Amino acid sequence: MTNEGMAVRIYHAHITYNPPGWSWDSDRNRWTGHHLWFMGGGSGRLQAPDVSYELGAGDCFILRMAERHLGTQDPAHPLLVYGIHFDPMDGAGRPVAFGCEEMPRHRRIDDVPFFTGLLKRSVTAFRAKDEPTGCYWLQAALRVIREYDVRPALPEPDRRHAAAIDAVCREMTRHPDRSHALEDLARRLGCTPNHVIRLFKRHKGMTPGEFLIGARIVSAKDMLRFSSLTVSQISDQLGYCDPYFFSKQFKQRTGHPPSAFRRRKL
Repeated sequence: MTNEGMAVRIYHAHITYNPPGWSWDSDRNRWTGHHLWFMGGGSGRLQAPDVSYELGAGDCFILRMAERHLGTQDPAHPLLVYGIHFDPMDGAGRPVAFGCEEMPRHRRIDDVPFFTGLLKRSVTAFRAKDEPTGCYWLQAALRVIREYDVRPALPEPDRRHAAAIDAVCREMTRHPDRSHALEDLARRLGCTPNHVIRLFKRHKGMTPGEFLIGARIVSAKDMLRFSSLTVSQISDQLGYCDPYFFSKQFKQRTGHPPSAFRRRKL
């Protein structure tokens, strides 16, 4: 089966900011088919039949619901979960199963804002009973999952640099509350702070500080949309010492203070 022209059927779609005491046992749902499960933020663990995964922003799964999965989270950093329960369909409109070689169980998606944009469109359309549009955006997300690691070949040392910068960006996305000091990044990458900045600009088009601010703003938007945390609590969870500075930075990046952004989205 290819993603070109692949038909899908969505049964359920949601975006959930989990309460602190959340846990999940897939056997409770009694679902069949497949479940796309994407972490927009937070931290936790998923136990699959043969391996355990640490969960953070950017972790994406295609779960075969014939298998049992157990999910837990860090109560201090609840998970923001984008979930779509679906099946691929054959030409006669019958559900079929993805093979493991066709669709990986797990991917780490570095570009969290882009991927959550696809899923939000799918969930919103499905909830509005616009099933064709919901399926269209789900198909786009599935193509990203399948092809995510298929990148143009880079010469050495660019390949090493790109892999190292990707790893740092994943860590910033998963832990936007940490400082990620430039000197620490330089020691980790084995180069000078100025060279770290040059590498980031070459591979990401921005400095490490700009990338970290972007990761924090993305997390803040999701917490404002999907949680009941106060602006001060969100500021604290994202590593800001001063909620007023957080509000100022948020407004500079979005055009709205956090409280106004929350009212607009609600």
